[in-house]
Amino acid sequence: MEKGDYLLVPPLMPHAWGTPLEVGADVLIVKAPGNNRFDYFRLGDRIRRGQAEPAEVLATAERFDNTFVDNEVWRHELAVRDGERRQLIPFPEN
Repeated sequence: MEKGDYLLVPPLMPHAWGTPLEVGADVLIVKAPGNNRFDYFRLGDRIRRGQAEPAEVLATAERFDNTFVDNEVWRHELAVRDGERRQLIPFPEN
């Protein structure tokens, strides 16, 4: 993606996103119909700062209507980044 691009995620579409380690991103998330997810995004920031544990995301799954699924591509990305960034979303045990 390039600066100014946008991405539309259809309802019920499994998705994940991240940025390359060497760059950042400014992200505007528009969710419709709207519901209050501010606490969810604040939790992500607290995890990033080391003020919360990644497992707390799983504890909020029902509250924020999130379902986490295992994905081979995402696991590969996490393996490539091993040692550079800890896994932020713990996959549920199968």
